[in-house]
Amino acid sequence: MTEIEQSYHKKLNELRVKCPSFDPERGSCRSSKCVCSSIAECMSYHSSILPHGNVGVEISAFDGHVNGSRTVENHNVTIAISKMMDYCFGNSKVSTSLNRYELHKMSQMDTRFSNGTNLIIYGESSARTQTKLGKTMLASVVLKEAIWRRMFKTNKAYTYLFKSCPEVVDDTISKRIENHQVNPFTADWMCIDDIFLKTRQTQGSVLDQIMSVRLRENLPSVLIIQFDPFKIPSPEESVGNHIMKMLSDKANTFVISLG
Repeated sequence: MTEIEQSYHKKLNELRVKCPSFDPERGSCRSSKCVCSSIAECMSYHSSILPHGNVGVEISAFDGHVNGSRTVENHNVTIAISKMMDYCFGNSKVSTSLNRYELHKMSQMDTRFSNGTNLIIYGESSARTQTKLGKTMLASVVLKEAIWRRMFKTNKAYTYLFKSCPEVVDDTISKRIENHQVNPFTADWMCIDDIFLKTRQTQGSVLDQIMSVRLRENLPSVLIIQFDPFKIPSPEESVGNHIMKMLSDKANTFVISLG
């Protein structure tokens, strides 16, 4: 049994204990569609795909503070939240306090997937904060919203990948990627985290290979850059030409700066 299957059965049992539609004697749901099963499926994917510590995050928790210290200025927090809400729900003024049912009704994630609309989050922090601005948290929220769409018939995306850039580069160069059923070239939804200033000579080239395919196939990507690419010379060496073009042209790409 896979990790996702184990998590699914655990979540399903937990949900059914409180579900009024579940008949414990028959061991089945009285409803035509078992909502608990759909929710458990999404939650198991959340646990399997998202980085540790970000499974339960919601956009309402993003306030510019990390460990009690402010790392993102208020105005940048406000802009980031408005762009996130626009990307996920098509309205920059959506309240972060809406319940899950209301958010599902407003979701634009099916449209973002069909249009291959990308999201790039970047920002540089001091060594004191160890780059913890909340970029990974925001990206996790996006992938969570994408996974929630598994509950609805309109969803066309079923595979997800959330990996650090060093992992992606290593897997690509070593060709281990060829043994992975879900990889950066093929995942319906992909997030590459921890794109630091060039740590390997081939980093920009590998990212260009990946983005060339994904842009051609119209697959949405979420990219987390751990520096400000507009403040350094030759950023293409670290992020590749495609990502720099996406950042500059913003054609079919949402850009959030936390700097």
